[in-house]
Amino acid sequence: MVSVLMNFRPYISLLFLGCLFAQSASVQTIARADAGKSAAQVPNGYYNIVASQSNGWKFTVSGFRDGGTYLVKGNMDNGGTWNNIGSITANPGTAFSFTVTETAVNAASNISVASGNQIFFQVLSYESNGGVHGQVAATVTSGYNGTNSFYVDKTAPVVSSVDDAYVKSGDRVTVTGSGFATPGNATQQIKVGGNSFDIVGVANDNTLTFDVGAGNFKDVIIVTDLAGNQNSSGAEVTVDNLAPVVSSVNKNSIKNGNTANITGSGFLSLPASPIASVKVNNATTGVASFNVNSDTDITLTATTGDVAHSVIKVTDESGNSSTATNVKIAIDNTAPVISSITDTGGNAKSLGKSGDQIEIRGSGFVLTGTDDSIVKFGGQATADLGITVNSITNTKITLTLGNTEVSGAQVTVTDEAEN
Repeated sequence: MVSVLMNFRPYISLLFLGCLFAQSASVQTIARADAGKSAAQVPNGYYNIVASQSNGWKFTVSGFRDGGTYLVKGNMDNGGTWNNIGSITANPGTAFSFTVTETAVNAASNISVASGNQIFFQVLSYESNGGVHGQVAATVTSGYNGTNSFYVDKTAPVVSSVDDAYVKSGDRVTVTGSGFATPGNATQQIKVGGNSFDIVGVANDNTLTFDVGAGNFKDVIIVTDLAGNQNSSGAEVTVDNLAPVVSSVNKNSIKNGNTANITGSGFLSLPASPIASVKVNNATTGVASFNVNSDTDITLTATTGDVAHSVIKVTDESGNSSTATNVKIAIDNTAPVISSITDTGGNAKSLGKSGDQIEIRGSGFVLTGTDDSIVKFGGQATADLGITVNSITNTKITLTLGNTEVSGAQVTVTDEAEN
């Protein structure tokens, strides 16, 4: 038993010494290693804008010679010539860390820390007498494209425009710009005003789409490329999920050129989108224009055409519409027509005395939902003449004559729209 143990001791000792003195090296960006940046800010295998701000890489080595020296080498193709980076430096021990600046890498031959390049590193370990102790590749955690390398991308995406600047939940937004697919398709969520939305697809380096969710805000669209770079300025989008509210209108009927004031809320609220349309009976017939005076007031101007007393609908640029069904207006450009004045039996009547009932027959005297037309004799209101208006329908007005004498007076009927 003693003989067997002694035979194995040299083997165990050699194995231990081999593990002890095997060289190893790893490298990470200074931003990740020392500056506290996250993998989202500087993804593994990338050297981006944030990494460049920390200026370089941090190497960690072990199994090097105490009293020896080291030298960092690099290239951009993992083959061929390995170029010296910096100078030979004394080892502070067998295991230690050190940094290499971006400036030093750029100063090396045939290496450039420029967007689109791929950089590989090696570290040489020298004996104290200057002989080569070992040369090892600097391993990179989840290196670019499965290799021990860093892909350099120091160019932020550019967001130039969107297909719709005013959107609501469920809308799909197409963003145009550049840098969306370099070196691969962007995958991190789009951010707008601190809100995050999943990317639906990246069509190419210049176009991507995302779907909008809940909220009400306006801000720059932030795209994060595969290397972790983000734009800080560019096209904005307004996410608006609040519908305008229509509370009342000050007139029941208007004609060409006349106006009505619509009262409500959400017409100008920030970050709400602007009002896109004001419709009557879900159409623009009879609507010449509208003006948003304030967050609570819109002036509607009528044009030609006739629209029955119908619901007013206000819609903003994001597609949110008012929902009130009891606020209505008519566009009325048809004047009332008097065909005859008769007694209640339908006989023509041109004379009458106090207490007699007469009927004004014709059409267009009143639209459903609007106020009654006004009847005048010789320009004077019926009330001023002691005449009582008993009833008004669209085709007949019934009156009871009073004591005031009226002779040769023209009878007029004016509807609420002032026709």
